[in-house]
Amino acid sequence: MKFSIIVPVYNAAKTINRCADSILAQTFQDYEIIFINDGSTDKTQEMLNQLEKYDSRIKVVHQRNQGVSSARNHGIALSSGDYILFIDSDDWIDPHYLESFSRTNDCISKLKIGTIAVTNLENKLNYDIFTSINGKFLDIQKAFSEAGLLHNGFPFAKAYNRQIIIENNIKFKEDIAFKEDLIFFLDYSKFCKTIEFVDNARYYYIIHSNSLSTKTHTPATLLKTTKIIIKKSEIFNTVTQFYSYMDSYLRLCTEEIIYAVYCNNLTWKERKANLKELINLISSERHYPRNYKTDKILKLFFNEKSLYIYDMLKRIEHKFLR
Repeated sequence: MKFSIIVPVYNAAKTINRCADSILAQTFQDYEIIFINDGSTDKTQEMLNQLEKYDSRIKVVHQRNQGVSSARNHGIALSSGDYILFIDSDDWIDPHYLESFSRTNDCISKLKIGTIAVTNLENKLNYDIFTSINGKFLDIQKAFSEAGLLHNGFPFAKAYNRQIIIENNIKFKEDIAFKEDLIFFLDYSKFCKTIEFVDNARYYYIIHSNSLSTKTHTPATLLKTTKIIIKKSEIFNTVTQFYSYMDSYLRLCTEEIIYAVYCNNLTWKERKANLKELINLISSERHYPRNYKTDKILKLFFNEKSLYIYDMLKRIEHKFLR
């Protein structure tokens, strides 16, 4: 079997039929669909059971609510295809999606990436991702830099070699609820020399106002995730081009953490502890951007008085910007 398509599902009664229909309408037919119902409380379970009766390639598994990472890992364990693809239950794919992936050279690339069409709830196309490099084979370091893969490490619109995942026990981290998909992607990427960007493998991704990417996470969560990503990215840090890109990415991480410090209802003691942890990370982590270590503004944080003044100003700023 060529493809195993894993679809984690939670309370998706309004969108699951569109997602399933787009898969069943594929021009390439050698695949299985594994729906993992993660403890839905609406009519999702009933709808999935009906879909399973409709087509023998559909497998439906029900589990108690354990989160999307658990659902994806469960799907991986049940898969049997040469390649694993992930689709979110509220998204859908072009009819030629699988056919486009099937036409590419399996010997050259162990990872294939399609085009992502980002839309809103009214199905209005906002923008595309990866169209400028479609049809290219890029070495792993260049792919990260040119395609911005630290920002686009989501699991969908990618065809993963199942053998690599199984043999190396690559799983989604179930104890992290932020950028766990990027961590999975980094774990997988170290086994790839080349990434192929595939023409006409078009994935339609819906942006929701309440999606994870628009939520404010706690500073502790962001700090933990940033440390993991730095560690996972060490294999690329000997490459000058990637180092420059990592610099840019970690600047954004720093901004996210500082923003989270002031958007969460934390005490002064908690804010101080989180900011100091960020400073220690910037100062001690050799893979962090070097120019941060000599940044005069951040150096002000090293004494408690300056940290208190900065904290007060940020709280005032946040209050008036709300």
